[in-house]
Amino acid sequence: MKKNVRYIFNIIALFTLTIAPLSSCSNDSVELRKGLESMIGHEIIIPCKELTPLIEKHSNKFNEEIDSTSYTYVSYLDVSECSPCYFSKLNQWDEIQQIFESHRIPLKILVVIEPNGDSLIPLINGYESNGCQRPVFVDTDHVFRARNPFIPHDSRMHTFLLNPKHQVVFVGDPIRNRKINKLQERLVKELSHSH
Repeated sequence: MKKNVRYIFNIIALFTLTIAPLSSCSNDSVELRKGLESMIGHEIIIPCKELTPLIEKHSNKFNEEIDSTSYTYVSYLDVSECSPCYFSKLNQWDEIQQIFESHRIPLKILVVIEPNGDSLIPLINGYESNGCQRPVFVDTDHVFRARNPFIPHDSRMHTFLLNPKHQVVFVGDPIRNRKINKLQERLVKELSHSH
């Protein structure tokens, strides 16, 4: 157990060093580090019944995305982010899932979007125009944020990996950041050795 905790905090340090050069101010890197430290080990509450599928045909897949035997990657996009732009990368989650499964680690992917305004038409159009297949869920009532108020507002910390107990073990978006992807691959190898 101590080895795992030590490894997780090494990941935090590496992630902070990876992100820090992108920040123009040292205060930003301090805030980032505090945010990461507050998230690691924290349990995420996923409000299953309050989330709705963006595309109706995915309504029966909702419960498949969450269970207590798999790791779960959560990618939460709030109103400050460009959700339609995100869809151009959505299918890259398939590659991440394959990496985990090649190490015999079951992985679920949950994409939750907090839309800007009442209309879902721009989101649906962005989803369909990018040929997306992966289920996406919408949080029109901002329940996800309300249930998890400790998640920082910084969008760099809105994608994270949960262990089977729904505790955060890694923070960062591997489909939008190559360095994060490399760190995540190291974590997958470490997790495969501990299974």
